[in-house]
Amino acid sequence: MSISKNNKGLVNIGRERADAARNRVRILAAARALMTERALSEICMDAIAERAGVGKGTLYRRFPERASLYMALLDEDARALQERVIAGFDLPKSTAARELILQLLTELFEFVVRNREILSTAASSHRAGPGRYDHPGHAWQRHSLVAFLRSAVTKGELAPMDLELWAELLLAGLHPDLIQWFIAGGSTPEQLRLRYRDAWLRQLGL
Repeated sequence: MSISKNNKGLVNIGRERADAARNRVRILAAARALMTERALSEICMDAIAERAGVGKGTLYRRFPERASLYMALLDEDARALQERVIAGFDLPKSTAARELILQLLTELFEFVVRNREILSTAASSHRAGPGRYDHPGHAWQRHSLVAFLRSAVTKGELAPMDLELWAELLLAGLHPDLIQWFIAGGSTPEQLRLRYRDAWLRQLGL
């Protein structure tokens, strides 16, 4: 934060903070745009700075290394998804619980598709195991899915089930490496979304 006086003698406070916030938005938007054009491994920090229209120093002060930039992208997208869930996806309150389950799974699918390279990079940095399932992001997904499944069971829309186990089985299909494999094999995200929806309907007997 900077504190200074303008030509009228009034104190200006926090202009740098606002500028920094705008730069952050521009940097993340530039990185997201570049990710639609080329592989993550082909994107350099200099290219992000150029696309964002900021100096390299500004970029590196905000994000000292690529990992911090990737985590910021994930955090931004994850927060938006969490807000969608809290708001009930802006659907009517009378929406059936099973429809909320499908909506959550669909939006989780979209989240993974958008961020699959970042998620795969993060996943490869540690072995699959307890740490993965205890990660706050994954735990939140499981908790949200369990809540919707429980509601559907309580309302008689689904048969009784092992909620935690079913949640993990459904989430397992959304692993970024699996989705990336399908897309690399020729499925477009749109085609894959329909394939997944059909599988969810069959799995849950909907």
